[in-house]
Amino acid sequence: MKACQNPIHIGLTKAAVEIPKPAQLGRSVSVLYCRKMDEILITVERCPDSGQLIASWDEPSGDGGISTQAADLRELQAQVDDAVRCHFEAGSIPKSIRYHFVSDPVLSTT
Repeated sequence: MKACQNPIHIGLTKAAVEIPKPAQLGRSVSVLYCRKMDEILITVERCPDSGQLIASWDEPSGDGGISTQAADLRELQAQVDDAVRCHFEAGSIPKSIRYHFVSDPVLSTT
């Protein structure tokens, strides 16, 4: 993927596509197109050193992402919700957030 100079961002997922210019055969121009995401998949794993839960998501374009941590699932959900609101522009926030646990969590009932 080529880096675009002065891209216009509309939506969330960015990808550069080479489209030939009819007037200049043999040359091409990078066009940035975007599509809105309905859902993102957050990967959750436990930090072996601190024991905290780590949540991460990488932007499909490879241009950044989300990473946060918390002591328990309830706090992690709040942290992820906040991080998603900060990462995405208003009106383009994904409708749902799916969590993928690298290992199955053990929940205690007390």
